[in-house]
Amino acid sequence: MAKKLKASIVILTAGVLIYLTSLAGVTTADVGSASAEETSAGATISLEACAVRVEIEALEESTGGDFISISSISAEQVLGRVEAGEAEVVSSVKVLVAEGAVAEIATEQNAREKEKDPAKEAGEDSEWETAASLRAEVIEVDAGRVAVEFVFKQIISEHGSSGDNEAEREEEHSEIFEVSSGIGLSIGRPVIAGAKKDEGGAMFLILYADI
Repeated sequence: MAKKLKASIVILTAGVLIYLTSLAGVTTADVGSASAEETSAGATISLEACAVRVEIEALEESTGGDFISISSISAEQVLGRVEAGEAEVVSSVKVLVAEGAVAEIATEQNAREKEKDPAKEAGEDSEWETAASLRAEVIEVDAGRVAVEFVFKQIISEHGSSGDNEAEREEEHSEIFEVSSGIGLSIGRPVIAGAKKDEGGAMFLILYADI
């Protein structure tokens, strides 16, 4: 399903890819460039959350061997797989929130794919909906760092039908990826805020804060 979804929402993925790959080269020096004035009390923070799906082969390549634990993967490695075309940005949401305030956003992306075999008078029809939401509260902004409490949720729903004029089969499937936590972020530096592993790979949540 992930491969079909990637092809279906290529416009969304391409747009986020351009933005995310620019973050892969962020260094500690870049993070330290934010002055105390720029991150003073009352600052408005741009917080972006991206769910990225990486297949097991790409994960093993990133770690230089057998993939053992998702904790061994960094945000830079995940973004590197995106840049190489070996990972999929499934969803991306962004909010602007001031210190001490709460903001939330929800988005939906829909896709459809049809396949038909004229010779057998049979075909397949698949529809996907990707819903993503982010609720964030900025607790404190100080010296280039941001303390945030957030809730991110992504639901991928798939409905498929296949068969011919005599018989038709319908299938429904959904995948939920949810992360709720408090975290400290350095301004301008992407971090992995959560992950979910399965047999084929893993879904990573990458958070990025900026002024």
